[in-house]
Amino acid sequence: MAKNEWVDGGRYYVDSKGKMVTNKWVDGGRYYVGYDGVWQPKPAAGNPYSAALKRAQGYNEIHLSKKRIYEMLIFEGFNSDTAQYAINHLQADYKANALAKARDYRKYSNLSKTQIYDWLTSPSIDKFTKEEANYAIQKLNLPSEGSYPRNKWVGYYYYKSDGKMAKNEWVDGGRYYVDSKGKMVTNKWVDGGRYYVGYDGVWQPKPAAGNPYSAALKRAQGYNEIHLSKKEFMRC
Repeated sequence: MAKNEWVDGGRYYVDSKGKMVTNKWVDGGRYYVGYDGVWQPKPAAGNPYSAALKRAQGYNEIHLSKKRIYEMLIFEGFNSDTAQYAINHLQADYKANALAKARDYRKYSNLSKTQIYDWLTSPSIDKFTKEEANYAIQKLNLPSEGSYPRNKWVGYYYYKSDGKMAKNEWVDGGRYYVDSKGKMVTNKWVDGGRYYVGYDGVWQPKPAAGNPYSAALKRAQGYNEIHLSKKEFMRC
């Protein structure tokens, strides 16, 4: 079996496992093979250096760290020289990238300062430097550890007047319901199946599906149409 070489008249390249490569720079980043595996003498992306830089710019737009961008370029098939060229010529603000990531973690995961810092600097997650992570934490302007906002949403979580996270209850004037982990519920029956909250989490006094009993019956009728047994009904 051919490995790490050009085959079939030099039109295709196979990797270290002998598999035909597609849509990648190969042979030390000197040549490009297209979607069909065929060598392309003049790929649209230009030479491997400009192609690597273009890919790096795309990764910078989603706020990756320098190490993560480099690793992604290597994963895509660029060699170390072209990947390093892209890193050296990429006009990136990695502190700003770290801050953007930190804001996402705070908004969607409700992490503490310590947790955000750990994720940003983790060698298996974001791989930002300590300096970049510290910058992000300072700019987030979070409350100190052990203190929390009051009567306020933080991402999908609501903190009550005593600073504690609300759980299994209605919040914000009774318009939203949070689950046992404190997260706002959407598109579900809540509070013992008595009420329904929509796609935006807002309580709906007259949901289209009706009450939970009629909703369950309607679903059962659908399962009956595909000839399920009673036990299969219960499992669904």
